[in-house]
Amino acid sequence: MNRASTVGDVMDALVADGFVRVSGWGIFSVVAIAGRPGVNPGTGEPVELAPTHRICFRPFVGFRTRIREARESAASERPPAGRFRGVSAPISAAAGTPGEMVRSRIAADP
Repeated sequence: MNRASTVGDVMDALVADGFVRVSGWGIFSVVAIAGRPGVNPGTGEPVELAPTHRICFRPFVGFRTRIREARESAASERPPAGRFRGVSAPISAAAGTPGEMVRSRIAADP
């Protein structure tokens, strides 16, 4: 069975039954979302959002545990995230502020 047919089967089951239980993974379900007030981001004008449906996924405990453990082990192997990746030492205060550095470069250009 290829992926396309599997996804198609899941979609067909969601349409027909409203949920699909995938052994070892979790449950896909269709959830009704009520209409609600919203705001048009372009104009700021209030609008009424129509009722709709969304697909939700609730993973089983074993699936969640395995993902959490994999992410934790990967995080422990990863170097700490910093603002300046690849910089081995902090920038010294002697360099001045960013504005001073830019002004000095502008002044040095003919």
